[in-house]
Amino acid sequence: MWAARMVGHERFGLEFLVKHYFNVQLEKGPQTANWGIRPLTPAMAQYALNDVFYLHQLTHLMREELTKLGRLEWLHEISQKVIDQACLPEKDTSDREWRIKGSQKMSRRELAVLKAIYYWRENEAVQANRPPFFVLNHDLSVAIAISAANNEKWGSLLPRRLSQRRRHGLEKAINKSLTIKAQDYPNRIKTERFRTTDEEKRRADRLKSIRDDAAETLNLDPSIIASKATLTRLGLNDAEKATSELMQWQRQILKL
Repeated sequence: MWAARMVGHERFGLEFLVKHYFNVQLEKGPQTANWGIRPLTPAMAQYALNDVFYLHQLTHLMREELTKLGRLEWLHEISQKVIDQACLPEKDTSDREWRIKGSQKMSRRELAVLKAIYYWRENEAVQANRPPFFVLNHDLSVAIAISAANNEKWGSLLPRRLSQRRRHGLEKAINKSLTIKAQDYPNRIKTERFRTTDEEKRRADRLKSIRDDAAETLNLDPSIIASKATLTRLGLNDAEKATSELMQWQRQILKL
C-alpha cells in the first residue's frame, strides 16, 4: 500500500494494482462468501490464491519505480516506523473499545447499558465464532441502550431472528446494568480542543503551502507528506513533538 502511494497511485488496492501492472481483472465474486465453509469452492480457492500470486512481481516492479524516483529510502523509513509502532506495548483500550459509533452523545446511564450490551454481544459472537454484528448491529445496540436506560420498552427493537436464549441473555445483561449506581456510570469522553493564535495559524498555512506545492511537483497525495492535523501541530509554538514524529524525508520536504 505504501509503495503504491509513494509511486503516486491514487488507488492502491490489490485489484487496481494487478489491473494496472498486469492488465488482469481479479474476480471479486467470492469476496462476500462464507469463508467458514469447508472445503472451499474452486472459485474461492482461486480468489485466495490471487491475494498472494502477484505480490512478488508487484514488489519488484514498484521497487524499480521507487528507485528511479529516488523514493526507495522513503519506503524503508515508513516501513520501519510501521514495524516500530507494531512493537509498542498495546494501550489499555478497555474504556474505549465498547464505545461504538453513535455513542458519542449518549448520557452516562445510557453508556452503562451500552457497555453491558457490547460485552454480551462480544461473548455471544465468540461462542458462535461469528462477527459481532451478526449477533446485533451497532445501530440496534445503541437504540436498545437508549430505550432501556430511559425505562422505555425495547423488546420490539430486537430482530426476529434473535433466539429466545439470546433474548433472555440480553435482558439479563441490561437489567444488571440498570442496577449500577450513578457514580459508577462510565464517563463521557471529552474531545480535546485547543485554540491557535493568528501567528500559529499563519505558520501552519505556510507549511501547508510548502506541502501542497511539493505534492504537486512530486505527484503525491499531500496527506502522505503531512496530514492536516500534523500541519496544525507543527504550527503551534511548541511544535517539537510533532516535528520529531515526522520522518526524515518529510522534514526535508517541509524544510524543517
